[in-house]
Amino acid sequence: MILSYLRSAVRRPCLAQKNGAALWVCRLSTQALPSSSDQNLKFCIVGSGPAGFYTLDRLLKAFGSRIHVDVLDRLPTPFGLVRSGVSPDHQDTKNVINQFTAVARDPRASFYGNVALGRDVSLQELRSLYHGVVLAYGAESDKKLGIPGEGGRNVFSAREFVWWYNGHPDGKHLPVDLRGVSSVAVCGIGNVALDCARVLLHPLDELAATDIAAHAMEHIREHGRGIKDVHLLARRGPVQAACTPKELKELVGLPDLAVHAPPAQMEVSVADQAEMKKTRMRRRVYDLIKQAAEGASSDQSSQGSGDKQRHLHFQFYRSPKEVLLDSEGRVSGVRVEVTQLADVEGKGRVAVATGRTEVIPAQLLLVSIGYRSLALPGVPFDDGRAVVPNTSGRVPMELVEAAAAACPEESSSSGPAGAIAPHPQQQHEHHHPHQQQQQQSLESSPGSTNSLSGGRLYVVGWLKRGPSGIIGTNAVDADETVSCIVEDVLNGLLQGAPPGSGNGGISKEQQTGNLEAESSSSSSSRDLRGDAKSALATKAGSQGLLALLANRRSQAGPDHQVVDFAGWERLDATERAAGQQAGKVRQKVVDVEDMLKVVHAGA
Repeated sequence: MILSYLRSAVRRPCLAQKNGAALWVCRLSTQALPSSSDQNLKFCIVGSGPAGFYTLDRLLKAFGSRIHVDVLDRLPTPFGLVRSGVSPDHQDTKNVINQFTAVARDPRASFYGNVALGRDVSLQELRSLYHGVVLAYGAESDKKLGIPGEGGRNVFSAREFVWWYNGHPDGKHLPVDLRGVSSVAVCGIGNVALDCARVLLHPLDELAATDIAAHAMEHIREHGRGIKDVHLLARRGPVQAACTPKELKELVGLPDLAVHAPPAQMEVSVADQAEMKKTRMRRRVYDLIKQAAEGASSDQSSQGSGDKQRHLHFQFYRSPKEVLLDSEGRVSGVRVEVTQLADVEGKGRVAVATGRTEVIPAQLLLVSIGYRSLALPGVPFDDGRAVVPNTSGRVPMELVEAAAAACPEESSSSGPAGAIAPHPQQQHEHHHPHQQQQQQSLESSPGSTNSLSGGRLYVVGWLKRGPSGIIGTNAVDADETVSCIVEDVLNGLLQGAPPGSGNGGISKEQQTGNLEAESSSSSSSRDLRGDAKSALATKAGSQGLLALLANRRSQAGPDHQVVDFAGWERLDATERAAGQQAGKVRQKVVDVEDMLKVVHAGA
């Protein structure tokens, strides 16, 4: 009766409203697990950004006391892009960390930072340790322009630049050089592009009071004063701008800033009018740009053109074709081709070249045309879309096993993303030394396994749908993925596994810490041979993972110390205290080695 109700609830979730967004809410209960099982569900989430934490929250709500979830992150710090991606002057957006912290403190959840998938543990090992693994590691690479000169000095992706000023450990050593920079070009007009422009144009005293990284603030204060012009380049027109009104309004509203948008580029066609009529946000974005540009033009007419110290230039219908470099290999400008919108069969309205070119002067170029997820050994990956193939968050097991069979030996690699394998098309090598150290092969370590049997695989967030949406979008995304997990539990797909497959190759002694083998091990194995639909397979979960990591840590050295959530809270308190002394929100620790010293000094 109860199971029948639950199955009905999963298949017909109710629709709720929260902040104007539709959320699929499953009516779940701890009865989703078979009553005859004395084994709780054990899940692992790889990635502790918004997608990971929303998934954790939904899993805990779905299964109550019958689940334990481990959350892994390659960095000692949780919260992903909330910490390293949200702009320093958007502290209100970062308040979602308070919600995530409450979830992380739940006794049914464990956070293990400084644990990199592909370096410290393989996907196959996680699948053997848990009933299910949810990949939530996001997108830590970038789409490229693919034009000559893109590899020149002072040419960076927006993601790299954001990591630099936000204190991400991989961004500290980015060779940003603002000396002699008077003009900056940003390719793209999404919110990330606007964030980069706003940081460069922001009043310095206000910026210094945020949690911007100390090294970035020092460099901007010392060398960024010479920046007079920032150009935002967009292949299409103002109606198609990908930014949101809130972020745009903040940028054009900065003090002492003149906004420019050539009138010819602001003209709208009948098709543009139809787009704005269909989507209110497009109308608001267009109106904000037009009003800001007209206001600046009016000010110049009445007060003189030299009153404003800095200038923001919207450059629409401009497609980068070549990065111009000086004799020292440093960017000096961007050659762009003028475009126009045209209807192309099967593609809708797209930007097409006109053959006319212009040069935009720039001594710093930031490319903000999209993030990209990276492939992971042993995981199915759609290289064209840069996502893990899935149906509503469920990765087909035939694809999982095929990918695992094609990659039986998962050698570790720290790579640019650390938690994931490096992509062959990556061009920048601005990596933190911590990532470049030699790592031992996972397959040669105790506890590794080549078994293709194991927990089911799921995906959430950008790795599932592509790099789109805001932080809250991940909540809806997590609802969908967790609904699939509940369905799989109800259908018995996570209940039962081949005998002995649930220990990840970890011996009984390693799991329990006992040096003596237990005489009951053979009977325990026999118990696993029971009805697969009436009992969950035995999985080692946290116990097996920590045993495996302890074994590897003894061989790899102190840099591989695991950081639990209490350790992160010690680091958090240290950063806040340092920030209070410096008159800012927090003073971030940006080196992994320094983070580990703080974490373990107070342990």
